[in-house]
Amino acid sequence: MDTPIQSYTGQAMARCPDDVPWWRVVQADGAMKTAPGGDEQRARLRDEGVALTLDGRVDWSLTAPWSPAQRGATLRAPGSSFT
Repeated sequence: MDTPIQSYTGQAMARCPDDVPWWRVVQADGAMKTAPGGDEQRARLRDEGVALTLDGRVDWSLTAPWSPAQRGATLRAPGSSFT
């Protein structure tokens, strides 16, 4: 089941122009969509040189100079809460 923020993100991406790089939208833990398109997303990220873990997540320690956990980044939809 999607959380509210995942639903909002998915709705926003669905309304974006076709040239928006949707495959770059991943969860804070590096996980990607499990719905149809997940394999294509991983393939596109690999083609761009993004490091992935053995279980197919973005390896933040090798890919980016920061990770959401390091910065304490948390996005919240109005009225939602995460624990």
